[in-house]
Amino acid sequence: MSLPAARAVRVLGQVNGWRGAPEAIRCDSGPELLSATSRSRCRESDVTIRSMRPGKPSHDALNR
Repeated sequence: MSLPAARAVRVLGQVNGWRGAPEAIRCDSGPELLSATSRSRCRESDVTIRSMRPGKPSHDALNR
């Protein structure tokens, strides 16, 4: 499923208000594929962007 950056940032802002900002967000695509809006919001909130290696999502989940 694809989620437009503005909507993702808005939803994460709502979640931050309810539960606080996460330490990290794990993405299945590298940070170079994230929008500038999403990266900027993560920097402002001190949220780390973690990327999974292609083809190894279960392996990465165990080692983070």
